[in-house]
Amino acid sequence: MDVKIKKLPKSLIEITGEIPAEKFESARERAIKELSSHVSIDGFRKGMAPESVLERKLGAMAILEEMAQISLGEAYPEIVLKNKLDVIGNPEISITKIAAENPLGFKIISAIVPGIELPDYKTIAKEAAKKKEPAEVSDKEIDDLLLELRKSRSIKDEKSGEQIIPELSDEFARTLGGFENVSALKDKVRENMKMEKEYRAKEKVRLLMADGIALKTEAEIPEIISLSETGKMISRIKDDVEKMGMKFEDYLKNIKKTEDEMVKEWLPEGEKRAKIELALMKIAEKEKIKPTEEEIEKEIKHVLEHYKEAKEERVREYVASLLIKEKVFEFLENQ
Repeated sequence: MDVKIKKLPKSLIEITGEIPAEKFESARERAIKELSSHVSIDGFRKGMAPESVLERKLGAMAILEEMAQISLGEAYPEIVLKNKLDVIGNPEISITKIAAENPLGFKIISAIVPGIELPDYKTIAKEAAKKKEPAEVSDKEIDDLLLELRKSRSIKDEKSGEQIIPELSDEFARTLGGFENVSALKDKVRENMKMEKEYRAKEKVRLLMADGIALKTEAEIPEIISLSETGKMISRIKDDVEKMGMKFEDYLKNIKKTEDEMVKEWLPEGEKRAKIELALMKIAEKEKIKPTEEEIEKEIKHVLEHYKEAKEERVREYVASLLIKEKVFEFLENQ
């Protein structure tokens, strides 16, 4: 298969070429089987209709298009491997020429990992770490939380109609999970609040590190990757809106925006997030940071226990990326 590869701006490449007629035609049988398995035709079980009947039902072009999808699905990975292309994201594939018993012409636009020039990330990390807030818990914070807890356990007095808030006593402490006394309850509350504050302080510093590194990293981020990150953010909003019992369409009406307008507005943030992802991976490569196989396997097992339908290869990719980023942040925090 003869292909031409042309570099485009914004870390994109254009791949053009033709799949030989013989190779293209070899996908016909599989295309017919795939199409017939999804179409109901009187007198035939799904997947068993002959080509002539299927062609009358769907048209010859539908079969050719399915053949093209199969052929290009096999050809693209071969092109990537043969030409050692460091592609990322999903390619945009278009057909330039299609006919039975003829070569299949195609054009593929794909993003490649952009050249990245990292800043002095160690110094940026040190400066961000200086801004870490102390995770101190005051007695007043503990008292305020316990007051809210006592209010949540209040009982309505039948005579006065007032809410009676239980006193903070050893007996009350024992009703909250078997604490021996008020002192033990306060110790646990302080411990939990301290852990929460430490987590928030840690995440705030990591955000400062990531933003600082992204700001000074030089890279041409492909729009396809920025759009992908933007799409993830909007998907999370959709999930949150649905959890609140609202339709996303109604949410858009309330904020007086279309989804396309949201994408356009958030695209700069999507680009920044994409730059952060790429910068973290570049740091991992430069510093030779990677998780052990044991760590990956342990996390894969954990994920599959909760998402039994997930494909292991996808989970492995996700887990490996997650662990690498965690280890990079740990590395930066130790500078």
